Amino acid sequence: MGEASLSGFALRVVGFDTATDDTVVAAADAGRIVFERVFPPDGRPVHSQALLGAAGEAAESLGGWDRVERIAAGIGPGTFTGIRIGVATAAGLAASTGITPVGVPTLSALARSIGAAIAVVSDPAPVETGLPDVPAPPVMTPTLAASEPAPLPRTWG
Repeated sequence: MGEASLSGFALRVVGFDTATDDTVVAAADAGRIVFERVFPPDGRPVHSQALLGAAGEAAESLGGWDRVERIAAGIGPGTFTGIRIGVATAAGLAASTGITPVGVPTLSALARSIGAAIAVVSDPAPVETGLPDVPAPPVMTPTLAASEPAPLPRTWG
């Protein structure tokens, strides 16, 4: 397991992030990471193939879905499809288990994992200009260490 900690969160949480090309799934018990799995892309992201099974494994590491108290889903920034897969999976799991889902900004989770404020400079996808692959300028997105996760909306659409 990694050295990341979620100190301050005394819950059993299954969390995942599909905002980037990697599919990341973890489980924490009272802030201690007990399950962690990263699925790198295989030419393309593997969110739809890997996420649900890995979330089940994460829940089992906590003693099963009956013992899980929160489902945390990464809400970006990231790819539209990746975020949609993660949020829809969280909503489906919440509906079938009765567990409260929460949204966690991807950059806030990163900041919390290192215990500091961070500034991220990323190279976004090419600008949609109609011209062949005109790259957008790098964007600086500052973020502070994560605060309390935000509840996911109960309705979609």
